[in-house]
Amino acid sequence: MSLWLLRPEGVGAGPLLRRQHEALPQVVYRGDSRSPEVIKAEGGFHPLGEYWNNETAFSLDNHLFVNEEFLNSVWDELCHEENGTTISSPPQLDANYATAYVSTTASPQEAVEFSNGGWVYVIQATPNMLALQEDLFDEVLALGGIRWTQIRGYSRVRDHGTRPSFVDLVHDGHYILNPDFDQSRWGALTASDVPDSWDHHHPSQSALDFMQSVGASVAWTGRFPLLPSPPRASRPETTRVEASDLPGTSRQLPDDDDDDACRTRRLTCSALRRPSLLQVDDGSYTYTSDSDPDSDMQEPQRKKSRVDIHMMDHLPTSETRQQHSDAAQAAIPEPVRRRIEQGMQTDDDCSLILSQLAAMFPTLLHHSNMMWKRWQGGVCERLFARMPRTYLSRLWEGEEGSSRGKCPPSPCRKINKLEIDVKISPNFLAGTWDTILAGVAGRSPHLFIAKEPKAGFQTRKAFNLKQIFTSDQVPLREIDRISLIDVAKPSVMERDQWTLEGVTLRAQCVGSSHIIQVDRYRRLGRNLQHGNSWGPQVVWADMIQISDWHLLP
Repeated sequence: MSLWLLRPEGVGAGPLLRRQHEALPQVVYRGDSRSPEVIKAEGGFHPLGEYWNNETAFSLDNHLFVNEEFLNSVWDELCHEENGTTISSPPQLDANYATAYVSTTASPQEAVEFSNGGWVYVIQATPNMLALQEDLFDEVLALGGIRWTQIRGYSRVRDHGTRPSFVDLVHDGHYILNPDFDQSRWGALTASDVPDSWDHHHPSQSALDFMQSVGASVAWTGRFPLLPSPPRASRPETTRVEASDLPGTSRQLPDDDDDDACRTRRLTCSALRRPSLLQVDDGSYTYTSDSDPDSDMQEPQRKKSRVDIHMMDHLPTSETRQQHSDAAQAAIPEPVRRRIEQGMQTDDDCSLILSQLAAMFPTLLHHSNMMWKRWQGGVCERLFARMPRTYLSRLWEGEEGSSRGKCPPSPCRKINKLEIDVKISPNFLAGTWDTILAGVAGRSPHLFIAKEPKAGFQTRKAFNLKQIFTSDQVPLREIDRISLIDVAKPSVMERDQWTLEGVTLRAQCVGSSHIIQVDRYRRLGRNLQHGNSWGPQVVWADMIQISDWHLLP
């Protein structure tokens, strides 16, 4: 079982807190396709990979959401056959993934959904388990793993009729008792809250501090790993085909006759919302929003209001993914593509793109167990913020075409500085009475460019990467969109037409003196004008392909 999601706005900036006024769980559940014999031979549920020497593995974001190491692996896979690449063999998409946590849930219903028709395990909660907020499917993360002797029992999902009746049976204690459960050792324990002091920038130290305070009850020795390595020689023989160690999954394929694992998941997205109120803070601009379906160009606005959970069916199995992948190469209609490139995708566009990406990148969208929730005003925006142009190119051009010319300049996977040059035409009346801002990757805050720029105006400004991406070092793939925003206040003079001469982007590569540049917009010569409303409005935007970047001499 795993809950691997795209990051909701605001999550990860601070501790993931349990909902208020509720008791900590004493019993948790885990859905898993592996049998009790396999779990017993393993000594329990182990975290994935050699997490103890990996700072990222202790990150709650890394476990719960799309992770940077996997995105890098997909990028390597896309660029594998690029001329001049230094990659000598196809990358393993999950080779570098490690997590210090094992996923469980306080809800038996959620465990059933993740069981793939296998087993639901009833587990005694212990203090090394972190109870997260309700928005994350009642998830409880076991730091360091779960011992076999704290498993109260288990039940085979397919042995019962309807799933609701099965959930009731499990909840009421009707399951196979584990004869090895140690009631005297575990029976009185509960899970823990995420500490207020948890530092998301230094999660491994936070994990150590947390275990120092609660670890005695789970035989903490002062260092990770918590559980001893499983005795491989004692594992029972199995004829099942094991899946790749996908991030956070049960690490085993569902049974061949499990029809429930072969359904297709779908995502619906909230309508885009146009920013309408401007707030200035040290040259950066952010917005609140209100609906404006008549706007021609809209800048995506992220909101974190929660609405009801939207459960979805399973992704295609590996046998059907290739069929979907082949169809995906020519399945994106041109109007959909145009709307996406302008950042104006609709609910239906989101559903279409998600299904195609799920077929082509099943690990990125989490194998056959992925669950999504519907978040008001921003699902599409967050989805496409995490699916850079490199991936969408696969859908535009197919397997062969998209892996060519879409790779970064060899020394520049990440950047630590991003500048934009903006020039207004020197022609008569080419200036404007409006205020001009620049946006990158569909994110805020926006960068102030000029107020009432005259004809012939030009400037170079630097984006604040820390404010925009929450990091001083940003993967180049995330710089996948550039936009100019026209801010007009109620005035006779404003909302006038102006002429953009051109735009150029420059970036500094991390770990070197190399400068890379995108200059294909430097000679646009385009007339732009604010629409009929007031406030900020995107008047020009375009997608940035990896191949657009080139090294400066």
